[in-house]
Amino acid sequence: MSSIIQIMLFPILIHSFHQISFAFVFSTIVTTPILTILLFFGMFTFFFWKIQIPIAIFLTKPIHFFCAVFEKMAEGIAHIPGITAFCITPKPYWIFLYYLFLFGYILLKKQKRKRVKEVQKRIGKKILLCILALNLVLEVGTIVTRKFTIHFLDVGQGDACLIQTRAGKTLLIDGGGNAKEEYDPGKQVLLPFLAEHQIGRLDCLFVSHADLDHIGGTIAVLEKIPVKKIILGKQFEENANLEKLLQLAKRRKITVEIVEEGMEIKVEKDVSLSVIWPSRENRITENGVNNNSLVFRLSYANFSMLFTGDIEKIAEEKILEQVDKNRLKADVLKVGHHGSKTSSISEWVEAVKPKIALIGVGENNRFGHPNGEVVERLEKSGAKVYRTDEDGEIFLQIDRRGRIRAKKWLEK
Repeated sequence: MSSIIQIMLFPILIHSFHQISFAFVFSTIVTTPILTILLFFGMFTFFFWKIQIPIAIFLTKPIHFFCAVFEKMAEGIAHIPGITAFCITPKPYWIFLYYLFLFGYILLKKQKRKRVKEVQKRIGKKILLCILALNLVLEVGTIVTRKFTIHFLDVGQGDACLIQTRAGKTLLIDGGGNAKEEYDPGKQVLLPFLAEHQIGRLDCLFVSHADLDHIGGTIAVLEKIPVKKIILGKQFEENANLEKLLQLAKRRKITVEIVEEGMEIKVEKDVSLSVIWPSRENRITENGVNNNSLVFRLSYANFSMLFTGDIEKIAEEKILEQVDKNRLKADVLKVGHHGSKTSSISEWVEAVKPKIALIGVGENNRFGHPNGEVVERLEKSGAKVYRTDEDGEIFLQIDRRGRIRAKKWLEK
């Protein structure tokens, strides 16, 4: 009975969890009686909730207890190395085709053996070909209608941005991070997000610099899904966070490329990156980790976006001195250092002339980011300011003419 339940619920399970664990399957087999009890109490709780709320609340007690037992059992077994696997969320039509095939198989099994063989010969192959053809049509339709999109993710006090090109390339710029062990944006934000958007691999991971709020969440991603390449800005000092990432990349056999000012990265036919900073000849020693952040300009057709890491005033001034202003102008600006008062000087904002400014910042953070004067400066320049503490994830969709459709996850 438990195996039948698992087969029936499998698409729902992987739709709900980005980590499928063999421990969960094992626990389901062992705890089938518990599932039956939960179903029993759940039905009565629902019934009494409409009649007598106190009785319904009382009935939730055993449900809570058995759920806790079930969770602890699965959690304990899940710590065994290699017993969990990352799964992308199935698309709705995948689930439809799964159940279509499953119920077709069940119906055939109920027929007499001779009849089954006749049906299999007559329509079995046709049904399979129809299913494959439908899947192919839907996949091709997805590819044809795919847009160039940017997801500026809410990872608290940190930065993380995912780009999907029209050709299906996926680029992740930074991954947030937190010193508190109970919150890892890589596990709790990035992996669920990738699973939900059917992203099972990354073509490139960009790490702007080695501060934990940019590099921390990338570790969980590297551990769970294939990453083709990691791109780092030239680093001028040792860092434990960076060393951890490089060791993991070595174990996973991921190519690591170091870039600096003047280099160009071709992503695909009409998508490229121009590296503006750091500079070997103009290395900054004052707060070097931040001020030698990777700064690059992303270009797609008639659209551009400037990524700035955590550079501050001193780096902005040096870049303005050495770089042609045309290389800085961008439709979208990823605001430096979370909108800190030490960044986004007037000359910098004037040179970039952004239509949209994105600020990655945690709600009620202890740094007071973003600075009110910086936000005001950006707004006065004509930029529409979005910030993750108030807006949640910010989604941008860009067409080939460079027109931007912006959408935020939260309303104030």
